[in-house]
Amino acid sequence: MKTLCALVLPLALAAAPLTDEQRLRQVESLSRIHRTVAESHWDRELLDRVGWAALAEPFRRQVAEAADARAARAAMREMLERLGQSHFAIFEDDVVPGGTGGGGVAGFDVRLIEGEVVVTSAEPGSPVRPGWAIRTIAGEPLRIPPDLDEIWVRRAVLSRLSGQAGETVDVEFEDGSGRTVVLAVRRAQPKGEMASFGYLPPQPVWVEIRELEDRIGLMAFNLFLDPVRLMPAFERALVRWRDARGLVVDLRGNPGGLGAMAMGLAGWFFERPGISLGTMLTRDGPVYFRINPRRPAFHGPVAILIDGATASTAEIFAAGLRDAGRARLFGAESAGAALPSVIEKLPNGDRFQYATAGFVRTSGAALEGAGVKPDVPAPWRRADLLAGRDAALEAALHWLREPSGSR
Repeated sequence: MKTLCALVLPLALAAAPLTDEQRLRQVESLSRIHRTVAESHWDRELLDRVGWAALAEPFRRQVAEAADARAARAAMREMLERLGQSHFAIFEDDVVPGGTGGGGVAGFDVRLIEGEVVVTSAEPGSPVRPGWAIRTIAGEPLRIPPDLDEIWVRRAVLSRLSGQAGETVDVEFEDGSGRTVVLAVRRAQPKGEMASFGYLPPQPVWVEIRELEDRIGLMAFNLFLDPVRLMPAFERALVRWRDARGLVVDLRGNPGGLGAMAMGLAGWFFERPGISLGTMLTRDGPVYFRINPRRPAFHGPVAILIDGATASTAEIFAAGLRDAGRARLFGAESAGAALPSVIEKLPNGDRFQYATAGFVRTSGAALEGAGVKPDVPAPWRRADLLAGRDAALEAALHWLREPSGSR
């Protein structure tokens, strides 16, 4: 599993040398990270295989000799990479993956498609069009490491596009016909409302609910966060669509969030108790993700859209409903980054995310590193986007419109 240190775009910011006190805080942070993993990781055999106990001293020396905070973080991240797992990361102070530094975003989303960074959607009024491929950002060409996962490409590119709201960033696109389009894209406030949890800095959370043709409902949301707003919105939609022909839940690009929300939202699709979305494997034993049934439940067919940027809690939700026989999955294989984790503040002021458990599906298969495979493959294709098509949504709607006896 790749980490945030494998950035797609170079950042040319100068780093200040460390003072003696700052260097001490960096060394203390390294020690905190090493000790926390040793005390909380659920797979002791993995720690033995990677020689975790012996890593403390050499990486402590690297941090102590680091020229600046960036070099110190790089050493800490390199140590965490030895685990080869997701949800082990270091975020600079209030910066999170995919965060909106300065509060402004470019107003369009991207994916790694056929080796290129391609626009998949754009906000109304944006001059950018789905299907356009990004060539440069602020004059810097995109350099995509061949082994970098789609989810990290997306996060790094969106992070590079973000900045101060109201300012512009020059982006060079190729429009699909070979023509170069250069735009000064004005950054705007992100849609949605800001929400946070614990040491996770505030992030924009949005929910889209609309009714499509043939009495089919569509719900999309970007994070399993802000339960006070998201859970009631989900409930209102399902009550309204109680007799709908079917439901589409679009989780493409959803990186997860609060694990408990997967159980809460899944409850609207079941009336009988005892159903689990999977099992969390902790040092102290298994913890079952049992749903809380809601009445009246939604009994219609459910199509869930996933892709390579669907991760963590979103993967648990999609796989759990699919394994329980309540949903069919459309799109592309998910990220395979599904480990329950927490975030704590380090002595140097940075935030440290670390996984505290493994997670397996009801079949016993792991999600981490494997992802969730769709029942109906319908990956993003640039030709579809240029033609204004959404192949995964079209496939889901085709299935939902079939007579109930033929599904």
